[in-house]
Amino acid sequence: VNHTKEQGFDQLVMEDLGSFAKSFTKNDELNGFKYSRLCRLLNLSNLKNIVSSIASKNNVQVTFIQPAYTSSACKCGCVDKRNRVEQEKFKCVSCGLEAPADAHSSDMIEDRLKVDVLRKALLNETNGVFTPKVMKRSTIKKILQECYDNRQQ
Repeated sequence: VNHTKEQGFDQLVMEDLGSFAKSFTKNDELNGFKYSRLCRLLNLSNLKNIVSSIASKNNVQVTFIQPAYTSSACKCGCVDKRNRVEQEKFKCVSCGLEAPADAHSSDMIEDRLKVDVLRKALLNETNGVFTPKVMKRSTIKKILQECYDNRQQ
């Protein structure tokens, strides 16, 4: 939030990781430790509320978007988990675009608010405040593919 203000912005856009702590996935790197337990221990399940509270006190609006495909979608329209086989690197299997994974994901998050087609399809707006529409992952994937395919043409 402080960095957002220092950069002269009054809005922060983040993935809505509300269901992040409900994951039952285990990871070999964590020796079978469940993500859900790790999230509870690190209080990550409450991150959305913590950031919103801090932002509100600093007059920064927070917009949450659906997390689906932010790390595996490319601006060429290719949505494929193979685009992000390494944690640090994004490489599109379709167009060959290479970028640092976190920077690419942040661009994809930003697009969901800045690109009119995506904003209208994925977010609800009430009095200038945006909230993610509830939709299936398959619907989000289709919207992303159509939007980026149309932008390429």
